[in-house]
Amino acid sequence: MKLALAVEKYVARRRSDGSPFVSSELKLKALCRWCGHIELSDLSAAKVSDFLNSPRCAAVTRVSKFSSVKCFVNYWSLRGEMPALDLDKPARPQSVPGPFIYTRGQVKALLHATERCQSRAIKLDSRTVRMMMLTLYATGCSVDEVFNLRRSDVSFTNKRICFKNNQAPRARCVPIGGESREGLRRCMIFEGGRDHVWFCGLGKPWDRKWRLAACLFARWRPLAGLQRTLRPLRCQAVAVLV
Repeated sequence: MKLALAVEKYVARRRSDGSPFVSSELKLKALCRWCGHIELSDLSAAKVSDFLNSPRCAAVTRVSKFSSVKCFVNYWSLRGEMPALDLDKPARPQSVPGPFIYTRGQVKALLHATERCQSRAIKLDSRTVRMMMLTLYATGCSVDEVFNLRRSDVSFTNKRICFKNNQAPRARCVPIGGESREGLRRCMIFEGGRDHVWFCGLGKPWDRKWRLAACLFARWRPLAGLQRTLRPLRCQAVAVLV
């Protein structure tokens, strides 16, 4: 039996069960075009692997194609029409959250709400919160990079900040303008002699306290009049003001 005929019969069998089977039919027909006019028994794991690893095939599409082909191969191998194939499942693509684009009005609302986001459990100077946010969106750094920022990473002479990331072999240096330099200089006036930049209640350094940061941001958003339009603080914060 030819591969194309096997695909036709398989699609008809699946549709007889009530399934539309449109997307999988397209994938299996693409497999037929890739392999050519061959017998079903000649379909090999190498041919399937070449089909799935085609440079035109995206990572998400590759996983979906594998599922359709795997079910097709299992169907006919159980019926003795072709040998069972040991197919290697492609790796699932890692989902990377994209940046959330804030409007100019949303950024202004968040900045104006910094003085009202304090509570008994969360003691943090509003100027510190404001400067952290300005640093996030002026430099395009991540929240993790902001928490790891030290005084030695800020060079007022060279007018730049160096962010250290465990995933990058070298530090990433970003130029900073006059307003950002003055804001950071005011934050560094306190607790002289210590290498930290950000401090919370009683002069303790605010160093990777994610729970405190999440609580603060959860309280911050409603005060700014923003509810479900913003991503959590733990997501990478990169903004484009429009």
